[in-house]
Amino acid sequence: MVNEYGIQVGISEIDEMLHEKPRKHYIVEFAVPLQYFGLTDLDLGAILDYAVVLQGVIPHPSAAGPPMKPSGIATEDPSSGRVFTVSEKEINEMFEDMLDTQRRTELKGTYRLATKPD
Repeated sequence: MVNEYGIQVGISEIDEMLHEKPRKHYIVEFAVPLQYFGLTDLDLGAILDYAVVLQGVIPHPSAAGPPMKPSGIATEDPSSGRVFTVSEKEINEMFEDMLDTQRRTELKGTYRLATKPD
C-alpha cells in the first residue's frame, strides 16, 4: 500500500507455535522516501537513525479504565449445541494477547545507506 506521500507499508501475518499454543506474529515493512529524512541519492553511505512508535489499538472512548480480565468464558457450538468452557490458563493467555494489542511498541535502528555497486 502506498499513501499520498509515497510511503509504502506492507504487513504479513505469521502463525507459529509458542508453548504448544498457536500465536500470530506480524512483520511490518516501511519504505519511506529519502527526502523525508533530509537525504538524497547523493548521500549514499550516510548514517540514518530512526525511531517508529506504534501506539497499539486505542480503546473506544466509552471504555472506562483499564481492560478487565473475564472470570470465565463459555461458548456453544451451534452445530452440536455443546457448551465449551475455557480454562483459567486459557483466559489469562487470551487476556495477555488482548493487552499486547494495546501496548505501545517503539522500533529503533541505525542504518548506513547502501552505496551503488561499481
